[in-house]
Amino acid sequence: MVHAMNIDLTTITSTDLTQISKLLKRKESLLAEVAAIDGNLRAFQTAKGPKIGLLRGRPRVTEPTARRNGERRGALKAKIIRHVKTAGQNGVAVKDLAAKLGMKYGNVATWFQSTGKKVKEIKKVGPAKYAWKA
Repeated sequence: MVHAMNIDLTTITSTDLTQISKLLKRKESLLAEVAAIDGNLRAFQTAKGPKIGLLRGRPRVTEPTARRNGERRGALKAKIIRHVKTAGQNGVAVKDLAAKLGMKYGNVATWFQSTGKKVKEIKKVGPAKYAWKA
């Protein structure tokens, strides 16, 4: 709520103006801080609202991250396994697989080095080439 201030401009000195200016700047800063706090409080009202954390003493709001293209967890694993199975005994090159999936080469290569190691049937058959060995 903004209150009108009745100030007689004929009696104001430059010192008074400087002081008024400082007070108005402080007020604006505090109002911005209150607005940020209100936003954080509103986040608690929604069931799937953003998570609130602290960054250097100031509240920060982070929105929940959405999955790429709305895919479910494990969808990439299923896609890669399907492509590796259909490649047969010769296997599929990481470069070709990345192109088919529309992903970066490094991301697919990393998948094979981490998650792919846990799938017993996937075997490395050459440099950056994997096959399904059931």
